Amino acid sequence: MARKKVTSSDVAEKAGVSQATVSMVLNHKYNVSFSRETVEKVESAARELGYQLFFRGKGQRKLTLTSEGEEFSNLALEYKEIVEKMFDIGGKRHILRVSSVDSLGIFILTSVYERFMAIHPDVVLEIEDMDTKEAYENVENGFIDLAFYSNIKNFPKLKYVPVFSEKMVLICETDNQLPEIVKISELDVRDEIYTPWSDTFVDWHDSFFGKKVKPYIKINLISQLEHFVEKRGTWAIVPSTVANGLVTEGKVVKKQIIGEMPTRMIFYSYMAERKNRELSYELLACIKETIEELEDENIKLLL
Repeated sequence: MARKKVTSSDVAEKAGVSQATVSMVLNHKYNVSFSRETVEKVESAARELGYQLFFRGKGQRKLTLTSEGEEFSNLALEYKEIVEKMFDIGGKRHILRVSSVDSLGIFILTSVYERFMAIHPDVVLEIEDMDTKEAYENVENGFIDLAFYSNIKNFPKLKYVPVFSEKMVLICETDNQLPEIVKISELDVRDEIYTPWSDTFVDWHDSFFGKKVKPYIKINLISQLEHFVEKRGTWAIVPSTVANGLVTEGKVVKKQIIGEMPTRMIFYSYMAERKNRELSYELLACIKETIEELEDENIKLLL
């Protein structure tokens, strides 16, 4: 049996980080900073899975890209265009450090970062991949300037400001037999690809569906969600920004839902006595412009 090709998505899943993080960590010649722990997790996962970027054919002196390497190269080129804008060969460079929930980083913030760096080519943008608690701890200790997440935790020194709210929608693979208009009460949770999008969503889900019947699978990473929601008969409830991104790729479709569900709220957190105040405001302005350009009635800007 032929060995299954290892992709950067597989590395992301094993390391517990986003696919974007895998691409930027393995392409370490570009100046995007991650914690030592994140770098070690990604490199270790790549080694264990045998994710090779190059091979040397028999009798060949030159290294050649493997199929994994070609995939990585394409991804790296996408991020190269972003990262190169962070460099200013001469003069002092300011640094703005940001962390966010995985789904926001993939479907919204990449465009925001591009917009920000076009305005501030002299600024080095450092993007961290952390869970909510770790991110807030790093905001509190001054390592992170801004953190964008959907839950508020008990960190008295931090300020929390709502950025936008978005409705939750249902997605499924293109050949799913679900009707165009779906009642939540008619959904079978045993076919669900469940992601705990926020504390509020988890509370609603437990209350509505109960805790006795378990979903088809519970996942936390977008790379995993995309894979499993393409399986026949499964469905997932996701934020509008996530649904829009996946539908654009043509692998899933959106269905209209009848029934009440909580919205997902995205907050940014910061220290009142923080550095880079002006740069933080500039980044928030870029987020506002990006959200406004979406013109999506399911997404409500709160800035």
